[in-house]
Amino acid sequence: MIPIKIRAHHLLCIQGYQGHGYSQDFEENMGRMVEKFRVNPTLPVMVVCETDAICEYCPHQSAGRCTNTTLTHEQISKMDSLVIEKLNLVSGATIGINKLISLTKKLNKTDVVEICDGCSWRECCLWFQDK
Repeated sequence: MIPIKIRAHHLLCIQGYQGHGYSQDFEENMGRMVEKFRVNPTLPVMVVCETDAICEYCPHQSAGRCTNTTLTHEQISKMDSLVIEKLNLVSGATIGINKLISLTKKLNKTDVVEICDGCSWRECCLWFQDK
């Protein structure tokens, strides 16, 4: 089975997703991704620090870079790097989504606040609020 490419910080986002997003296309795609992971918990995921299957439908994605004005491309890349570091992963590693989700549950509040610093979705993210 071909792995789905997911940027590291999206491992957190998919757990707190509430149906909000940057556009209707983005919301629909994110909903499909969350459901795909829910029904197939062993689905292989390639963890990356670049645009992924979720970013494909984001109106702020252009030529593989985030053009959102809330967070810079560099800040978003830092979020990915922090997730990879704190979960002891390597960019490009392929792991089942269930194992990745299990690893994220071990992050403590301090780690989560550091990773999600500046994220505009923190206030409505159930995953962030539960930490």
